[in-house]
Amino acid sequence: MGLISGGWLAFCLVALSKIGGCGADRPPTIAGQAVPEQRYQVDFSKRYDLIVDSYRSERVIENCLIKGLTEKADSDSSGGLSRISKYRCFDEWLVVELLDKRLAYLPQRSVRIIEETSPSNNRLDPKAARAAKGQP
Repeated sequence: MGLISGGWLAFCLVALSKIGGCGADRPPTIAGQAVPEQRYQVDFSKRYDLIVDSYRSERVIENCLIKGLTEKADSDSSGGLSRISKYRCFDEWLVVELLDKRLAYLPQRSVRIIEETSPSNNRLDPKAARAAKGQP
């Protein structure tokens, strides 16, 4: 039985190598055109507008700063919001700083869109807001 399974596995591996392994070599396309290979990183020093799924709706959290993630639950220590549940329901939630400096905690999967805050909406930089409106 082991010889047959091993032979079948070898056959599958050879077949996959001949066809290119599930399309891994093909670049992604949108509307029939190859997507540019440029890669981007989130700049955590900038402020963002987040669109998040809320109970039966979506919510926009404007002009926030992404601070990081909550800790993973640790059964050997105590205290802190991220450690109150044996089900680890607060593990690695996204932590954002609101405009008034309060912190908000969001489940990572609730964030649907991250968009840079427009200069006209960035109340922390009055000069950028004026420039976006065409004012000196």
